[in-house]
Amino acid sequence: MPKVSSPLSPTTLPPLPAFNTPSSSLWGFGSSFQFPPIGNTAPTFTVPQTQAPFIPYIPPRITVQPPPRPPAQPTPTPTPVPSSPTPTPSPQPSATPGAEALGGDGAPVAASPSPIERSQAQINQELLARNQELRNKLTYNENGTRDSDYVQAGQKWAELGQAWLGGDRPVTGSIQQGEINGSYPNVAGYRNLSGAAIVAVLVDETGKPAPNPTLLRSSGYAIFDEIALQDVMSQTFEATGKKEAYWIRVIYAPPGAA
Repeated sequence: MPKVSSPLSPTTLPPLPAFNTPSSSLWGFGSSFQFPPIGNTAPTFTVPQTQAPFIPYIPPRITVQPPPRPPAQPTPTPTPVPSSPTPTPSPQPSATPGAEALGGDGAPVAASPSPIERSQAQINQELLARNQELRNKLTYNENGTRDSDYVQAGQKWAELGQAWLGGDRPVTGSIQQGEINGSYPNVAGYRNLSGAAIVAVLVDETGKPAPNPTLLRSSGYAIFDEIALQDVMSQTFEATGKKEAYWIRVIYAPPGAA
């Protein structure tokens, strides 16, 4: 349960938070090979005159016939194998341009739009928009931080609080105050930001906070204000058996800050 102090009086407001702005040789013969010498005088042959002239014997020419070739055998023709019948695809209903599908009751049903592919330029534009949004959340804005803003927001919330508590319990004397340390976002640490926001929350008889808490005073940074609402809703409140109203101051400071 948050730290709770004494109830607020109609003219007493919670203390104002302090803000910080912010990778060769011949083939087969050696080189020493020499051809045999040839004499200078050609050889002479002496043929006796008493002998008949020599006629060399020339054997008859023998012609070798090639063996007869076997008769050509006819090449068997392969028997065609019947192919399996090709399944006939079932006809699909073609979409008629401009026609609309009919529902179960016969009423036309609008066709779902096809997903649109985003271009790289569109993706870059979205990234730039997100970066700008985060930059705005980390930039100080005094709207909602002034005393007049705080009083106006408190008076407007009082009607909601009175309806929650009932007519027999004046809201001005039934508000309980508390203070908690918020969940500091890492992205705020790069700029060493700090601040505090005041959130009003309604709690039922079992200690469960009602939805939609109210930001009464801004911390000056949208990123702290958004998280403050979540931090308050995550708190465990005492089950008093009756409805309660709390104003919680949520403090945000960099890790290690005093």
